[in-house]
Amino acid sequence: MKRHHVLHWIFGVSVLVLGAIVEMSCSRESKHPLEPATDYSYIDSFSRDAIVLAARMGDSPWIDIRLVATIEDVLERARPLRPQFAEIGAFPDFVPKELIAMARSDLALRWRWGHLTVGDAYLDSLSAMFRLVGIEELFSDWFLLTFAHSLNIPYVAELYDRSFPIIYAEPNYTIGDGDRIYLFNKSNVWHLVFSEGGGDCPSGCTWRTYYYLEVPAFGPIRLIEEWGDGIGPPASRIYRWNIPERFAAAHFGTADSLLSYYTHTDWWARRHAVEATRGFFDSDSPHYGEDIGPVWYEMRAELDARGEEIGSRLDRMRSDPDPDVRGSVALALEAL
Repeated sequence: MKRHHVLHWIFGVSVLVLGAIVEMSCSRESKHPLEPATDYSYIDSFSRDAIVLAARMGDSPWIDIRLVATIEDVLERARPLRPQFAEIGAFPDFVPKELIAMARSDLALRWRWGHLTVGDAYLDSLSAMFRLVGIEELFSDWFLLTFAHSLNIPYVAELYDRSFPIIYAEPNYTIGDGDRIYLFNKSNVWHLVFSEGGGDCPSGCTWRTYYYLEVPAFGPIRLIEEWGDGIGPPASRIYRWNIPERFAAAHFGTADSLLSYYTHTDWWARRHAVEATRGFFDSDSPHYGEDIGPVWYEMRAELDARGEEIGSRLDRMRSDPDPDVRGSVALALEAL
């Protein structure tokens, strides 16, 4: 037996043994770290929108059903505010029941014959745990795997990718564009944005209208702001809650104006200023259309000359009360 096969078998057994140890060391109600904490069989009884949004917030192969149920409630409460909200959905990043994988020849042969179990301990344990129900060959040695329930497929792909018989694994990503929903919780209030797209959405929507809502656990839902091509341009290029996530620097006009926003009362304005600052120093940071012009280069020259001051001011922002701002500050300091 080849050495890598031996190591792979040992790893597969180790995973199973580790799981048994963890289960024995935890309470009866605990689960193996790779198993869902609750009954997962009814995940797909919820709406696709709730599943998509919960998956984006997750950090494991399983989508948190309690979170899905909470998001379902938030959406059901918010949609009656405007008739169009009932038609706006969350554009999925990937197909939640499908995985694309490139297999080595031995595995490809077994999958081509329709075998869901293939004799590899680690791979078979994943397929059983995630309930693999179908395999379809797309083209030479590339296969589409289908699971019984919706999963957080990027994390599933990471686990399949660790298997030696798998050369490569990734989600079945979606393409195109359409309506979108953004959702996050801050200070125990759900911040919900419905984004209605129009125009040539298969290639990329050419216009959008945004609706910003606050959904508290108790009390009335508030429609805070709405803007877009359908109802006129936004009053500012500092977008509420940083949605859409664009951080143009030309909006400020001067370096002093940009730096003044470090102490703005709105967290999203502070984060915009910090991310715009990072854009001047980080070659990997995107540059936006409105920044392609002389103003951006003039501001960069001024900020270059004031690098020590900027570093000091950003360092003081490490204690900003908002975690999203602190995250952007850390990235900006790395770029300086």
